[in-house]
Amino acid sequence: MYFDNSNARPINASDPHGKHDVWSNGFVAVYHVHEDPNGDPSNSIYNSTRNKYYGKPYGSMTSADRVAGQMGNGTDFDGTDDYYETDDISEIDNATKMTYSVWFKRRSSGSKIVMGKGSATITDMSDINVWNDGSVHLQRRKGVQNEATFNSNDTSWHHLMSVFNGSGASSVTKIIGYYDGSSQNLTYSTSIPIPSKLSINSSRFVIGKKNYDSSVSDGYMDEIRVASKVRNSQWAKTEFNNQNSPSTFYTVSATVGTNSGYTRPKISSLYPRNQATQIPRKANLKI
Repeated sequence: MYFDNSNARPINASDPHGKHDVWSNGFVAVYHVHEDPNGDPSNSIYNSTRNKYYGKPYGSMTSADRVAGQMGNGTDFDGTDDYYETDDISEIDNATKMTYSVWFKRRSSGSKIVMGKGSATITDMSDINVWNDGSVHLQRRKGVQNEATFNSNDTSWHHLMSVFNGSGASSVTKIIGYYDGSSQNLTYSTSIPIPSKLSINSSRFVIGKKNYDSSVSDGYMDEIRVASKVRNSQWAKTEFNNQNSPSTFYTVSATVGTNSGYTRPKISSLYPRNQATQIPRKANLKI
């Protein structure tokens, strides 16, 4: 950010603070889903990180499915056959740490919202299932099903973050869920230890549909993010507060002075003078 600098120039994409490096700190995919889902099927929704992994639309998606989301545009999934599919996000294959986050809104109580990656045979997966019985499932499977659940069944916009930490000492610290910025008391499905890493899985990442059955989303999704790091409670709360109400998350004060209304600091009476020699060891510096 530049202020009152006539020599400022646009930041190039490849600059240290250019758009290619905005999404650092473990982000491997960030989908704002602002694009027209009826656009070019080879890259309909863009990944804002430097990685590719563009989302391709499938089913009967049209331009009308680009609707108001939580932050700008979102996508309306019809509950029949709408979904996006990306290439394999290899950074989370065989992962020991990962975080998914998404804004979602059910069309009606009992509507499903699904996203993630997994094999067609249900043996290996990492996904989020907002289910038709009012439960929310954070699933991590490596041969056997390991999941954590809590309940939510309204039709408001909600922020959901699912965290996998393979180095956790127990189920409680291996699968962690945050809902609207708050940590959830989860119910764990099994006493079988949740794996320390997920199996290598070259399946594609899917938004709006499961890889291993016919379940599809019936509702709205926005701001889907995938990270190869463990996000903590402070991160979850900040991300929710920032995206839930951007206009109140920060304040901008009025400008203090203008070019003609304030005096820039100047250095005067410089001692020792420039290029001076034989300076006393205990010289006093004056500015």
